[in-house]
Amino acid sequence: MVERACESCGGTFSARPDHVAVGHARWCSRACYASGKRRPVELACVICGKPIVVPPSKAGRKYCSPSCRFEGQRTVPARACEMCGAAFTPATSGDDQRTCSPKCGALLRQRREVRACAMCGKTREVRASALAAGRGKYCSRRCYELGKRRRVELICVHCHKPFAVERSRAIGRKSCTWSCRYGGKLGPIGVDCKVCGKHFEVSRARAASGVVACGRACLTVWRRRHRPRRSCRQCRRMFYPGGGRVTAGGGLYCSRACVYLARAPRRFACRVCKTTIMAPAWRHRLYCSLRCTNRGRDCHRDPVLVARDARILELRSQGLKTPTIQRRLGDENPEWHTSAASVRQVISRAG
Repeated sequence: MVERACESCGGTFSARPDHVAVGHARWCSRACYASGKRRPVELACVICGKPIVVPPSKAGRKYCSPSCRFEGQRTVPARACEMCGAAFTPATSGDDQRTCSPKCGALLRQRREVRACAMCGKTREVRASALAAGRGKYCSRRCYELGKRRRVELICVHCHKPFAVERSRAIGRKSCTWSCRYGGKLGPIGVDCKVCGKHFEVSRARAASGVVACGRACLTVWRRRHRPRRSCRQCRRMFYPGGGRVTAGGGLYCSRACVYLARAPRRFACRVCKTTIMAPAWRHRLYCSLRCTNRGRDCHRDPVLVARDARILELRSQGLKTPTIQRRLGDENPEWHTSAASVRQVISRAG
């Protein structure tokens, strides 16, 4: 234990070392602790020097009144005027005020410096504000444009010849021409016309795409020789359709007469009821109605399904309802088992 003196009554008392180390063990009893907490502390105002009496819990107080607190918080360090050198205090700490008065501010804005033009070298006076903003490098608009278009001389890494380029394009430029850059890979190449045999030069890109003729006349002849033959849908005669028509999905008929004949209505006989119907030739009608279409398709169906549908119609003709027909089908043949919706569909299809 450690002997300590009470801060209120002055008496000695014993305390633990760990309590003393953390700042405890200042009073000998709870009564002394309460009186010590209520003991006032006397301070001085940092602005006017007036004494302040506050409780111990407010020992960090600096000002005696709100007016002194406002004056203390608005105090900022003094600055030197850039024109006359006099010391002045800005209104706030974040103010970028550079002069002590409006007069010095006007003189600062009018201050000029002598600079030489970056293009022609002519000297002239430039405002300090323009220099601070990064302007004032050229004396006129013409010098500005010439300075932006100034050409720089470089050496080609392939042919070692000097060449001039604009300054904006000089970064990363190594060759003087495209031929030097690609080593002659972009030069013209000679090919032979596949129609007249004439030798002519074309670019490597066109040669790679498959150029076959030297001119429009030879190209027309080559297209006529190599265009595909097709069979007319109407008269079955072989003919040469135009390339553009084939590409667009046309070229189906050899002449306009065949087109009219193909689009004209024709007579067709229904495969089921043998009724004569009129329809365009390109439609190739096989049935006259939806009922005949369903009957015609039933002829090519599974025999089990055909027999089932026939039994459904037979039971329907006897006046039975759909649930009864469905149950009778399952009892007669397990392969005829179906749903009520299928039974209704067969009945409605038969009409």
